[in-house]
Amino acid sequence: MNAEKTSKADTPYGAAVPIPSISVPSTPNSFPNYDLARLAYKAGTTQCPSFVPLWINAAALEEKSGQPSKARALLEQARLRNPKNDWIWLAAVRTEERAGKERAAEALLARALKECPTSGRLWAEAIRTASVASRRAKAADALKKCDTDALVAAAVAALFYQDRKVDKARSWLARAVALDSDLGDIWAMYYKFEMQYGTPEQQQAVMEKFKKADPKHGERWCRVVKDLNNAHLPSETLLKKCVVDLETLPPP
Repeated sequence: MNAEKTSKADTPYGAAVPIPSISVPSTPNSFPNYDLARLAYKAGTTQCPSFVPLWINAAALEEKSGQPSKARALLEQARLRNPKNDWIWLAAVRTEERAGKERAAEALLARALKECPTSGRLWAEAIRTASVASRRAKAADALKKCDTDALVAAAVAALFYQDRKVDKARSWLARAVALDSDLGDIWAMYYKFEMQYGTPEQQQAVMEKFKKADPKHGERWCRVVKDLNNAHLPSETLLKKCVVDLETLPPP
């Protein structure tokens, strides 16, 4: 990324913020040399500490290079510099999950929800990672805090989907895309659901609504769209690839 300019991140990390006036890797895979990438991220987070994606990508780089303790330290610094930012908390929670430290992840998520009690993003994660016995209670808590959040609605839909309660799942998926049609991840879940349970007409209806919405955000959606192998593919194909991402890969 080059600056001086203002830009909104491709994943919804927050409002428009200034980008550092240096070249930094836009993803942890952008630089083949870890040392060069570290230097670039260090300069970026120093010059623009409020640009959250830099911190998250810097931590991801350390995790990818086998340095989870450094990743944790970077995310702790990021939280101090950017309090009440749910994206940073989510990155920290998932870092522990990937390390197999479920209790640490659970404790971090509890702290995150205390600091960001109305974050649909964090509540959706809480629903997703809750035990089978506690998911419904967690969903009820989430709806009390943020009942108009698309990610929470999608997480509730996922519960009904898992339980094969087709009508309720379809209703909540429709609600989720109505609340925020710009999240490609939810469209992928909706299309996957209709491919499994819907008629050809229902499948096509979701595809047409998706194309009209032309989503630009979503963790998985951006991972698919930014993959150079997917450059110039039509939106229908990208949605189907996002469904495959949903089925086969963990969250970013």
